[in-house]
Amino acid sequence: MLGKHAGKRLIQWLLFGTAVFFSLLPDADAVPGIWFGDFAAYHNNLSHSIAASLFAAIVGAWLVRAVFGAPYVRCLVFVLLCCVTHILMDYLTVGRGVMLFWPVTSTRFQAPIKLFFGLDWSQGWRATVHFYTGANEMALIGIGWLVYRSTSKGRSAS
Repeated sequence: MLGKHAGKRLIQWLLFGTAVFFSLLPDADAVPGIWFGDFAAYHNNLSHSIAASLFAAIVGAWLVRAVFGAPYVRCLVFVLLCCVTHILMDYLTVGRGVMLFWPVTSTRFQAPIKLFFGLDWSQGWRATVHFYTGANEMALIGIGWLVYRSTSKGRSAS
């Protein structure tokens, strides 16, 4: 159990890395798409569903608990939030939508208002539109960082 043997700073970085891993986990289906040269056939399908997120959270929580020693339910919520946040962001992204309720239905759902541009893989890696995607996501990261800094300053002062 890492929690009793590592410094606070190391645990924070490991927790951050764990959050990044589980936040990107729904996109693991991109690997076979790249490998087999048919991105649309594999990417953004069943891995972008609530059922897949629940499965990942149940399994992932055991791993997170083993490493950090936190209570299972806390780990479950942590992993679930990471996965579901990814799906929510894709729901709010210009594109073909997400299969939220797979395996009940393979219908793709899209938000009526889009907040993100997404990547247009058909235009290649150097497309100008990817600049807007990067700028959009950097702005989101900046807002998240400012929120984190403002809330963490309040906690450390008390």
